[in-house]
Amino acid sequence: MYCPVCGKEVTEDAVFCPYCSASLREAKNFSRSRDEGPKSTAVAMILSIIFPGTGAFYIKNDVRGILVFVVCLVSALVGMLMFVVLPVLAVSLLIQAVLWVYGLMLTSKAIDDYRKEYPI
Repeated sequence: MYCPVCGKEVTEDAVFCPYCSASLREAKNFSRSRDEGPKSTAVAMILSIIFPGTGAFYIKNDVRGILVFVVCLVSALVGMLMFVVLPVLAVSLLIQAVLWVYGLMLTSKAIDDYRKEYPI
């Protein structure tokens, strides 16, 4: 079962999330209905390749995926606005590359967790 607030995995008998202290009473009633149907792991990986981190949010509602996407987007905007200053552009590209790899790793972990929770 996953916490509906932070998305971290918690034990089935937990009453509160050990990570964010959210109440899990309602989550127990809806733990199997958290999604409308099976989610495609291929779609999650493709999303994360195109938009870093969004695959993790799609597959597991992991807020870190959205944060990775937003930071990467801000870095890209700063890089485009400051394209005249070469060091700023280089740092922006480096940040984007690191976040892209991190987003793929985050999505890969989310897919593994999803497959454990919903075996094929």
